[in-house]
Amino acid sequence: PTMFIIGGSNNNNTSQPPSAIISTDRFEYYNTPSSSNTVTTGPNLPEKLYAPAAEISYEKRKLYVFGGASTVNIARNSIYSLDLANPSAGPWTTETITLPLARYGHIAVILSR
Repeated sequence: PTMFIIGGSNNNNTSQPPSAIISTDRFEYYNTPSSSNTVTTGPNLPEKLYAPAAEISYEKRKLYVFGGASTVNIARNSIYSLDLANPSAGPWTTETITLPLARYGHIAVILSR
């Protein structure tokens, strides 16, 4: 089992008001259980995003990240994937298909039989 931390907003610029959003391109993951209790930094996303959705394809062994916003209220329709055989090595792949509607703050649900 692994926990993925993808994009988001950070508070590096504390002179901004609390409502400011500073998106990040960071990708990190934590393997559980882990004897080292460390979060590993992986390859940066191709763009800075906050509030994207993500899902894992167990058949293709890939992590997909889609949507999100690059700056305040600027939704994206991009889809990126990462091979999970070695998530620390990357690279991220920009998929040729895009979301039909740019969005952020959405949720991904996996239905599996």
